[in-house]
Amino acid sequence: MATATAFTTAITAGNLGESTSATLFSLGSDPYAQEFTTGSATNGYTLKSATLDFTAVTNASNIAVSLRAQVSDSPAATDLVTLTGTPADGQVTFNCSGASCNLSASTDYYVVVRRTSGFTNAGHLRTTTSDNETLQPSTNGWSIANLAVYQQGSWIDEPASHAMKVELEAVAR
Repeated sequence: MATATAFTTAITAGNLGESTSATLFSLGSDPYAQEFTTGSATNGYTLKSATLDFTAVTNASNIAVSLRAQVSDSPAATDLVTLTGTPADGQVTFNCSGASCNLSASTDYYVVVRRTSGFTNAGHLRTTTSDNETLQPSTNGWSIANLAVYQQGSWIDEPASHAMKVELEAVAR
């Protein structure tokens, strides 16, 4: 007797299609983070990937992308997992693998982008001032915050209301 195979539909939430703002984040000494909120699937989700929009990448080996939980309305001090991918000019997908990619339902998390060493800029991220995001399916319940935060000692809201351009792909568990 054959057993049924469960198929899961990918869920995406992203703002990559929104207009790019004129200001770009510099990946110098300050890490940047983009908050997002998961939907309400009973068993939570598994994050598959995050796609970011880079420009002027000058040192790809000096850029790390990770996932962090939210603690006191800011990114946690430590990564849940580092996503794998190679930064380059344009839209780049970073993959998530392992148990640390499992996300709880209706919970806030952050995609964090930081320079890993040295004192020179490693590149820039494209941003948007649009508060719109595309959801597939349209009722998946995910959202992307309307502004990014950066760290200078503590985490600070990006003053010009810029959000990192990002697309998240996950599956319900």
